[in-house]
Amino acid sequence: MKQTKEVIENCIESCRECAEECLACAEVCEGKQGMESCFRLCNDCAVKCLKCAKDCENESKNMEQSLQDCIKACEACADECEKHNNEICKRCAETCRSCAEECKNMMA
Repeated sequence: MKQTKEVIENCIESCRECAEECLACAEVCEGKQGMESCFRLCNDCAVKCLKCAKDCENESKNMEQSLQDCIKACEACADECEKHNNEICKRCAETCRSCAEECKNMMA
């Protein structure tokens, strides 16, 4: 996995942006009936995105595993958020899909 500086920077930026969106979505969903899964998945995704950004930034030996974990978390979060008909969930799902793609680019 030897990536250009641009690909690495895009992935880091995307992971940080995704973590922000997920935390905002989790905040809106917290305590609302029927949104428990969304809340949990958004929080989990934010944690994994921040770890992935840090591991990519530091070129950690755990980077590949972090990328895989981030992709999985982003896809699960996006799948859940797409079920809900509100703007914050829709924006979160889009950001998660974009982040998963950037992580996949890193692994290419």
